[in-house]
Amino acid sequence: MARLTRDQRLTRSGALFFEVDGVLARTTKAARLTPEQIVKSLEIAGMGGIVASFIRDRVRDRWLTAQGPFKGHSTRWSVFVIPEFERKVGSGRRWWRNKREQQNQVGKGLFSMSGGMWSGLQARSSSGGRAVIIDFRDTTVGQHGKKAGKRTIRRGKRAGKVVNQRANPNIKNAEKAAIVLAKTNVNVIQPDFSENMAMADAVSNKIGLKMAAVMDADTVQIRATTGARTTLVRSLKRYWEQ
Repeated sequence: MARLTRDQRLTRSGALFFEVDGVLARTTKAARLTPEQIVKSLEIAGMGGIVASFIRDRVRDRWLTAQGPFKGHSTRWSVFVIPEFERKVGSGRRWWRNKREQQNQVGKGLFSMSGGMWSGLQARSSSGGRAVIIDFRDTTVGQHGKKAGKRTIRRGKRAGKVVNQRANPNIKNAEKAAIVLAKTNVNVIQPDFSENMAMADAVSNKIGLKMAAVMDADTVQIRATTGARTTLVRSLKRYWEQ
């Protein structure tokens, strides 16, 4: 039986979704929302997607974490990967003296050897469009995969039963991000100060534009809080005015 694509799974779940610069922007189950909540959910998911794409590019491509420039990978431990990962990155080898050497040879960006984790980045609205969560979804090939073992069924009639877990080359992208946090103390999707300011501006300016329309105002001033990244504010401004 063919596996469902991401879009097919989202459609079946009743979510509304679109992409913003390679980031999935999505709602929760639309059937549970009022028409007004659907509009708000799509708006805030889109804003979250724009911010998420800036976070991704900042960390992956410019090596800048929310705390500042990345200090570099540890050189103390060697790296050994499974065959599926070797084929995925096309390295032709499965062992490196350390993470820095591996990064220099096959890395497609910071914390991005195969590009898999960042491909699962999403912005999902919650609370009927009152909040947005930036996180990761789906699974992709990991350096070590999931080893064979035992697992406990959590749902359904067999909940609580312990069963055999087969080895699997894929792991959850959220787990990859958690491993990065545990090993480097870097939360890869943590917004920096300027991004937080830009998000605050996005909310206030969106409200301001709506108020201007209600009051039949000819113009409304778009403000950019001191410290907000100009390019991100401009991207959000274009989105506000759609």
